Amino acid sequence: MSTVSTSETAPTPFMQGLRDAVPVAITFLFIFTAYGAVARQTGLDAAETVAVTLAIFAAPAQFVILEPLKQHAWITVAGIALVVNFRFLLMGAALVPHYGSLPHRRVLPPLLFLSASTFALGYTWANQHATRSAAEKLRYYVGVVTLSVPLAAGGSVAGFLADDILPAELSALLLLVMPVYFTTLLAKAARRRAPFIAGLIGFVLVDPADQLVPGFGLMIVAVTTGLVIVLVEEIGARHGRAA
Repeated sequence: MSTVSTSETAPTPFMQGLRDAVPVAITFLFIFTAYGAVARQTGLDAAETVAVTLAIFAAPAQFVILEPLKQHAWITVAGIALVVNFRFLLMGAALVPHYGSLPHRRVLPPLLFLSASTFALGYTWANQHATRSAAEKLRYYVGVVTLSVPLAAGGSVAGFLADDILPAELSALLLLVMPVYFTTLLAKAARRRAPFIAGLIGFVLVDPADQLVPGFGLMIVAVTTGLVIVLVEEIGARHGRAA
């Protein structure tokens, strides 16, 4: 009887992904609201503002790419897009052991919305539920994306429409808020020391990195921190198998 009761009350992987994505989605709403306001100030219209969100889905890069878009500096835009989309190679490689047995047509569409947040949740849950099937792991990630993407797009529209009433300091505040958010997200999701330390290092290094490379500091630190997290997880897994 207890087994039946547990199976009835336990959420499906998709529903668990929706639940775990709530803090991510709420944070996305605020972050992308700030982006939407800056996009309007840069000269983008509402459709272009949302299109950039859906095409890039990485708030730090979206802030960086706005000025080159305004100036039609397409080589710079292409360079930024190349650097940002390098995340798909890194994050995708980390997810191959979990989703690799599934057909590409099923896996690739949701992976277009990989971000630091959606990857952290999907990768950590898959590692913590190693005995689950690849389909169940993917359904969890799809649940995360299903809630996160609409609120990111909605935030972009809200920021575009509310630009006149939003404080000008909002985007500057975002530079400090985002690393703190990622640190707490990783600490809660991973429940391990290494990701938390990596997030904390990212928080400390964002400002110095932005001083050295204005406009790119947050993106560089985010990518570097993500690499550290993946490497620590993989090294730990290999040592565990060797033991």
